[in-house]
Amino acid sequence: MQSEILKPDYAIAKHRLLSLGLCQDDLVKPLVLILYEDGCYDSLTDVKIGITMAGGCAVQFALPSLNDMAAMGNGKNLLLSNRESVADLTESLLSMYDADSVLLIARSEMTAAGMLIGAVRKNTPLVFLPSKGAGFSHAKAHLTKAMVSCGKASLSEMDFLENVSTVRSKEMDNFNSLALFCEGAGISVFGSFAPMTASDRIMIARESGKRAAFRAEKMNYPRKDFSIKSFMTGLSAFLAASGTLASLLHIICIARENGFKDVDFDYVASLSEKIPILVKMSPLGEHDIFKFQYAGGVRGLIKELINVPKLLDMNIRYAESTLAEVVEDLKVDSDIIVGVSNHFAMSGISCLKGNAFDAALFRRALGDGAGGVFNAVTSDKTKLKAHVYDSEDLAKGAILSGSIGDGSLIIIKGQAAKTNGMPLLDIESLILAKELKDVMVITDGRCLEFMQIPFICMADKTDVFDVCQTGDMVEIDFKKDKVSIDISSKEVANRIKKNISDNMLTGSLNKYTRLVGLHSAGAGLKQKF
Repeated sequence: MQSEILKPDYAIAKHRLLSLGLCQDDLVKPLVLILYEDGCYDSLTDVKIGITMAGGCAVQFALPSLNDMAAMGNGKNLLLSNRESVADLTESLLSMYDADSVLLIARSEMTAAGMLIGAVRKNTPLVFLPSKGAGFSHAKAHLTKAMVSCGKASLSEMDFLENVSTVRSKEMDNFNSLALFCEGAGISVFGSFAPMTASDRIMIARESGKRAAFRAEKMNYPRKDFSIKSFMTGLSAFLAASGTLASLLHIICIARENGFKDVDFDYVASLSEKIPILVKMSPLGEHDIFKFQYAGGVRGLIKELINVPKLLDMNIRYAESTLAEVVEDLKVDSDIIVGVSNHFAMSGISCLKGNAFDAALFRRALGDGAGGVFNAVTSDKTKLKAHVYDSEDLAKGAILSGSIGDGSLIIIKGQAAKTNGMPLLDIESLILAKELKDVMVITDGRCLEFMQIPFICMADKTDVFDVCQTGDMVEIDFKKDKVSIDISSKEVANRIKKNISDNMLTGSLNKYTRLVGLHSAGAGLKQKF
C-alpha cells in the first residue's frame, strides 16, 4: 500500500500528496486515484463519498475527452492513436502516485479504452464507472452523421427515421458494448451499464467508490480481480448481447495488455460458436438498454449463460462474493432475456482469412429492424465483382451518383490503423437510406454498425487486398471463412510496382501508424521494434 512507501519518512512523496489537499491522517489510508474524462463531473462527489465511507482517500485528475473528435474533420483519424496517448497518461499517473487502486470514469469509447489499457499495463486494481448520459451522447453523434449522409441523398429527417428504424436514442453502441463487457468481467459494479434513475446513479457511484477502496486494501499488486476467467465472463456476456465489432478491438487489446496473449480474432470467433444471442437490444431488436437492465441486465445474461456447458466459472470472486452468489436470487424477465434453449441466434462472429486477409471480422447474425434476427448470408459461397474506393467519401459519392446498385460488393481501402489511424466509417447509414439491397462492404477499417448490412471489417490486409481494383472478382466462402481475390501473383507484383508510395502522414499520426500492431491483436503498439 501507499502507506508502506511513506513509512521511511520519504519527504518528497509526502509533500507531493499533501500538496494535492490530503492531510497527515490520509497518508496511512489506501490511496485511490480517480481518473475521469473531462466533462464527467456528475459522479465525482458520490464516488469520493464512497471511497471515504470505505476508509480510503482519493486524489482526482481529469484526462482529455475524445468524445467529439469523430465529428471534427480529420480528428476522427486520430481517435485510435489517442487511445494510446490516454493509456500512456493513465500509466504515468499511476506510476507517479503509486496508487493502491484506480477508479476510471469515462463517457466515450476511446477514452474509456485508453484508461483501461493504461490501468492493466500498470497492474493496478481497477474499477470502471460509465458516466451518466454516455449512450445518449454517442447515439446523438451517430444520428447526426447519418442525417448528413441522408441529407445528401435528398431524404428528409422523417423519411430517414421511417426508413432506418434502427437509429434510436438508446442503441447498443460501441461505448455501451465496452461498458457491458466491463460489468460482466467484474471491473464495474453490477448495474452501472445502464443506471435508470438519479438515485441509481448515486448508489452505483458510491458503490464504485467503496469497491475501489476495498480493492486498494484487499487486492493490491499483483492484481487478482481481472483473471482470464473473469475476462471470459465479460466477453461471453458481450457476445450474448451482440456487442459491436468495433469495441472488440479494444477488448482484445485490454486482454493482451493484461497478459492474455492468445486472445485475438480467432479466439473470439471460436468462442462465439458457443455463445447464443439472448437479448435483442436496439438496434438488434425492439428493447432499449433500460428495459434490458430491468429484465436482469448483465447478471441476467450471466445467469442464463450458466446453462452453456463448460463456459463460466461461477467460483470467481466479484468483490466479496462469488459469481454464483451474485446471481443466485436474481429474477430474470424471460420475455426480454431469453433462456439458452430459446435463443434468437448464435453470436455468429467469424474470422475470415485468405489471400485478401490474414484475418478480418464478420458478423453472421444481424437484426432485421423489426425485432427478429436473420442470417445475411444466403449461401455458403458467393462471387462478386468489386467496386473499390480509397476513401469512404468516394464510396458515398458513388452511391449518391447511382454507380452502386443492388447486389454490389463495396471495398473501401486505406482505412487501417497503419494507413490513416482507423477512423469509424458510417457508410451503412447511407446504404440503408438509399434502400440498396444485398450490398456487402469490405474494409480494413472500423465501421459504425446498425447491424443490417453485412460488413467484413478491421482486416489485417495482404498485398493482394492493397492492389485490388474495381472489376476484380472476389470469392467469399462463408463455410470455410475464406476470402479470395482473383488476381495472379504476377499481376499482383506488377500492380505493386505501380502503387509504391511512402507514408505521407506527419506528426503523431505518422509515428502511430509506424508502431501500431495487427488489428487481430487489438491494434496495440508493438512490443518489439
